[in-house]
Amino acid sequence: NNSLSTGTVTLVDDDTGLAMFSVTDMAPLDSAINCIEVEYAGSLTALNPVVLYAGSNGGGDTGLGTYLDLTIEVGRIATFNDCSSFAAIGTIVSGGTVADFVAGNTDYASGVATGWTPVVGTDVTRAFRVTVALQDDNAAQGLVGQPTFTWEVQSN
Repeated sequence: NNSLSTGTVTLVDDDTGLAMFSVTDMAPLDSAINCIEVEYAGSLTALNPVVLYAGSNGGGDTGLGTYLDLTIEVGRIATFNDCSSFAAIGTIVSGGTVADFVAGNTDYASGVATGWTPVVGTDVTRAFRVTVALQDDNAAQGLVGQPTFTWEVQSN
């Protein structure tokens, strides 16, 4: 019998469906930091790097991202909600705000390359540490930010 099947290109993370941030009452210069581990669970070796981009903001977003400085580092050895073992490899986003990231990185083509191209059986996980820091600006009072982050890999 003939049999044909396709391979898979799949990323999974360890957040178990939880939000990366759930922070209330931020004050000027407060920071929120969280880590997430992303694993390549595909059967095909990826031919392109994993890319990070922003999905659409949540429906309750009122523009706080304009006042949140954003830094995203890629590394190893961290789990969701625990950055204590994080070992940085490099910084992939810095010097801008959450709003800048959301506006400029909307899909795979415009997203930020993470420097990681997974290989089946080896090099299948990366950790990411995301830091948001509230600027000291009165205009940020009472605002809400609901950014989303999407990691994607493509095989061709």
